[in-house]
Amino acid sequence: MNLLQEAKAIEDVIIADRRHIHQQPELGLDLPQTVAYVKQRLIEMGYEPEDCGKGGVVATIGKPGKTILLRADMDALPMKECTGLPFCSQNDWMHSCGHDTHAAMLLGAAKLLKDHEQELNGTVKLMFQPGEEILGGAKEMVEHGLLENPHVDAAVGIHISSTTPCGHIDYCNKYCQASADKFVIKIQGKGGHGAVPEESIDPINTIAHLLLSLQTINSREISGRDMAILTIGHIWGGDKENIIPDHAMMEGTVRTYDSKVRNFIKQRINEISDMVAKTFRCTAQVEWPFGVAPNENDVTMQNEVVKYVQNLIGEENVCCVEGSMGSEDFAYVSEKVPSVFLTLGARVNDDSKVFPAHSPFVQFNEDAFYVGAAVYTNTAIQWLKNN
Repeated sequence: MNLLQEAKAIEDVIIADRRHIHQQPELGLDLPQTVAYVKQRLIEMGYEPEDCGKGGVVATIGKPGKTILLRADMDALPMKECTGLPFCSQNDWMHSCGHDTHAAMLLGAAKLLKDHEQELNGTVKLMFQPGEEILGGAKEMVEHGLLENPHVDAAVGIHISSTTPCGHIDYCNKYCQASADKFVIKIQGKGGHGAVPEESIDPINTIAHLLLSLQTINSREISGRDMAILTIGHIWGGDKENIIPDHAMMEGTVRTYDSKVRNFIKQRINEISDMVAKTFRCTAQVEWPFGVAPNENDVTMQNEVVKYVQNLIGEENVCCVEGSMGSEDFAYVSEKVPSVFLTLGARVNDDSKVFPAHSPFVQFNEDAFYVGAAVYTNTAIQWLKNN
């Protein structure tokens, strides 16, 4: 098989699918137009797609045996596109993280897998996912049976990169993306007039001390060998310069690769918030609205998949890189089954038009899309053959 040539032959179709999805971006778990389009394209190829949770689509191909899952996300971001491309977004949202390209590449892989269905020594499950940007789509699908019927034995995800050389594949040695936990802290005091602060209990003073105290977790309680980030990005309280408010609040995020470090930091945030608040006669309420685990490559499977990719596109086009402190909800899959997460380079040729993901100016080189479809397909065929 020369899957690269076969993928190149359907490149125009992959690009057309991507442009269609790109023009109608949708957010979160509510992707009615995108879901309808993906399902229709799968039906045209001979699949029988099924809904999986809110906004998710699953389709399978092959025969009884082991099952490998291929994942693509489909949601966009609430930002206005500024690329000026002829197929740019037709609403106020944008596919600035390339999830439109992921969906199109997996549709391309679906076509290639149909062409090679008789060669599959098991089952391939296609996962079209909503809500990655809110870190909830993969969880939604897993909770609605994604990894069963048939049971998933392994999984592969691909994410596109606007800054990596076009057509190259990067992978990380075990840790791909960090965990992400959002916290919200409410400091309750007693409001009053700013001219008589002794008659109040000032939550703004308390939250200022808490802000500084929380920073000592990283500097004094975490080893320098451990990657961990604690960022507080939102603080608010009060309405007027001469009024002490009743309460003040802050929001932040914790990121790390290590689950033990993650749990320790969360515990210390709870403890420090309580003690600092008590020091200044306030009370603290700490909430953790959501969190996702680190996204990890299974090292054994990683080594196997990397060989498949090297054989397909050449060793010189495959590189091991450091992980990111960003987060990825593919972790809801990778924490349950052996998984590999790859990065596909799609840097455009004009350096003046190279911007990172989540920029309103970001562009992705369409020459990379067929490579992604081929990598998806070849990995599934080879993994089933050898496992």
